[in-house]
Amino acid sequence: MIGAPLVVLRTSIAQDQTKTAKATLFNDKINAAMTDSHVQRQITKWDKTGKAQNGREDNLTGRNGAIDRLAGLASEEPRSAPGIARILSMYVKELSREFPVKDATETSDQKSLSE
Repeated sequence: MIGAPLVVLRTSIAQDQTKTAKATLFNDKINAAMTDSHVQRQITKWDKTGKAQNGREDNLTGRNGAIDRLAGLASEEPRSAPGIARILSMYVKELSREFPVKDATETSDQKSLSE
């Protein structure tokens, strides 16, 4: 009779710890995906004189994987979907500042369109 309340208390504490652990794991997954969304890779660029220079460029494969993981997390935890949508929206907004949209040309010449 004395042990029953202690068992209930232990069970309640264990449930709270499980909820906290799940929330922490979910946050870690989101943080990892966000970190990977900014991934770049080191490349070697050659100038016109034939001299090699190190540079960096966006790693699109890594970014696509991070975006895919974020979409998967939205379906894993539907309550977090609006927050993930805001994160992705902000990401697109920031990238559009870095790479502004170019105006379309008013020509039908295939060569100038290719350029």
